[in-house]
Amino acid sequence: MLDDPPALSWADVCVVKDRLRQEARQSGFLAEWRELDRAAVVGTDSLDGWLGLIAMIDEHRGAAASWEIRNGDHGADDDEDVARYRCPTHRSCGRREAVTALAPPPVCRLSGAPMARDDG
Repeated sequence: MLDDPPALSWADVCVVKDRLRQEARQSGFLAEWRELDRAAVVGTDSLDGWLGLIAMIDEHRGAAASWEIRNGDHGADDDEDVARYRCPTHRSCGRREAVTALAPPPVCRLSGAPMARDDG
């Protein structure tokens, strides 16, 4: 009996998008990656497409690689000189970043927009 594949979230895609581009290029699926990238930038619900791309890459590589991503604050220590950011799109994918207050905001890898300040 096969295990169900891990659930994929927009935060997962955001975190692994650059790595997926490299893997897609190496596996011959760059055109598919570019199509999904365009869809993500305009806000189309293409999560199933990303999951399909990961499956194609895994099948091509013959590997059972895990694309599961552990989310949470990372990038800066917890102190008062830290700025926290969240997903800037309507998806509210759950990705969070913490950077030093003087650093520029991190960029959403799906939309290309700067992440939104999370003051709450």
